[in-house]
Amino acid sequence: MRVFEKTFGIDGLENLVKTFEKNLQNPDEYDPSKNKFNFHQDDLEKSIKSLKDFKTRHNAIYVRIQETYDVGNKMAYYAKLQMILDFHFRGEQAKFEQLYPHLIDTAKMNIGNDLYELLGQGVPSLPLSKEDPNYVKLMSKYNDLISTFRSQAEEHKIKVGIKEETVDPNDSGFKLKEEKTE
Repeated sequence: MRVFEKTFGIDGLENLVKTFEKNLQNPDEYDPSKNKFNFHQDDLEKSIKSLKDFKTRHNAIYVRIQETYDVGNKMAYYAKLQMILDFHFRGEQAKFEQLYPHLIDTAKMNIGNDLYELLGQGVPSLPLSKEDPNYVKLMSKYNDLISTFRSQAEEHKIKVGIKEETVDPNDSGFKLKEEKTE
């Protein structure tokens, strides 16, 4: 039996179908008045258990897949926002608008219309300096983005049960054989 079939409960479902086929081959033998049934009580209980197991596994898989899609979409959204911020920190709003006109509304919504317009009035291709008040405002947007990203990443870890492991960079996982000294 392949691992895939066992993992997804396909083997249990196939066994259930085979049992049903076998027990339903002779419908003329079914006569409840003579205590002749197609299934024994334990067959029915096993069938119900197999169906519940199959549904549970597939529901868990569906939830995990949905969560993966959600995380993927959020990652793509954060990447867009980071790209928008980077273009503006570099003073390349005109280049941004030329290359990504479909993201202008997203940029205005996340940076703010007023700040977006102010950044568009700066000297093209001149990065913002730390002394520029718009730099501080844009950096605040960046910090908000990072904070939200970290919060949602942590929420995802909790939701799917990911545990962080700390790794000692000096530990290769191999132990040297200790030499005996006399």
